[in-house]
Amino acid sequence: MLLVGLDAPGPVEIDAGAVQRIDTSVMQLLACLVHDLRQARRDVRWTETSAEFDRAVRQLGMGRLLGRAG
Repeated sequence: MLLVGLDAPGPVEIDAGAVQRIDTSVMQLLACLVHDLRQARRDVRWTETSAEFDRAVRQLGMGRLLGRAG
């Protein structure tokens, strides 16, 4: 599903609203994905984020990397 979405035109929308637990390695993969999309001049939109996802973003200091204010 992810690969199909990456081939579609327009912004890439990521829904992290159902995240209950998240590992640092997954956060690193998301940061790489966002970086690569930006390099390809693609927009990334976070449609939903859970409190746990936002906590992980803040705790790891990844707000800027992921394009999140948190």
